[in-house]
Amino acid sequence: MCQVNTDPMKSLSGYLDVVVPPDILNHPDHNLEEGVSTEGGSIVLVCSATGVPEPKVQWRRETGKDIILRAETRDKQALKSVEGERLTLTNVQRSDMGGYICIASNGVPPSVSKRFDVHVNFPPTIKAVNQLVGAPVEREVTLECIVEVYPKPLNGWYRNEGNIKLHNGNKYNISEEMINLYTWHLNLTIRHLTKSDFGAYSCSSVNALGKSETRIRLQELRLPPKSTTTPTPHVHTTAKPRRKQQPGHNKGLNEVVRAKETHFSNQMQQENDVFGGGIGLPQSANSGNAGSVVESGNVNGMINGAEGAE
Repeated sequence: MCQVNTDPMKSLSGYLDVVVPPDILNHPDHNLEEGVSTEGGSIVLVCSATGVPEPKVQWRRETGKDIILRAETRDKQALKSVEGERLTLTNVQRSDMGGYICIASNGVPPSVSKRFDVHVNFPPTIKAVNQLVGAPVEREVTLECIVEVYPKPLNGWYRNEGNIKLHNGNKYNISEEMINLYTWHLNLTIRHLTKSDFGAYSCSSVNALGKSETRIRLQELRLPPKSTTTPTPHVHTTAKPRRKQQPGHNKGLNEVVRAKETHFSNQMQQENDVFGGGIGLPQSANSGNAGSVVESGNVNGMINGAEGAE
């Protein structure tokens, strides 16, 4: 209050509010930054905060997924955020695993947050991507399994009813890939397949809570034999249109032969006249039998010659 000693006295009063940004407490009774339970159990996360004015605490999942609140009646709620210092998860499932963030804010910057991890332990469940796989000899093939388990298991591949464990080497390549916190992708690659490689295989997973395995049968895939015959080359031909003959040139084989015979007889007669009958004609020349004039081997040549003269 401010006062002035005058007559009359004057004074002025003022009010001061002290604000304090939020702070998350590390309480010794609930300082756990993770919650662990077996599947079907319960987990309680506590996030206490101080500040002036009193902060509000809100819970969210780190991945942005919904928080699942389950009741004993198996009813459940899927919420983007939950308010309150305590987050109680009942009947927890493997899908509840991951990071949870508590955020404390009171309108006085900055807001503060803290991360909690939720772990749900359960025995392995395993399944084959394909239970029956076919491949030809001399090739390479990969067998695959998917495992859901937490905590991290010991995984392996076996042959002959699980009696022979397989290891990385020239013949086998074994690998595994983590898909999420509790899912694993197992691979067995077999190189240079022979007849003895076909049969039953099994992939196995074990942790402190149990063991699971599944079988895969690898069978020979018979490819059709390769063709050894030489393919016949394909020859493409184009038909040439036939030239239309003039009406006067439409002669049959007998007419062509008869014309050649007449020309031959006339030529022989002229030579006979010149040489005074020194050359005689064969009797068949005047017999009218065209077939006796032309040798059979020259018929085609004659036809071609007649067509060429057109």
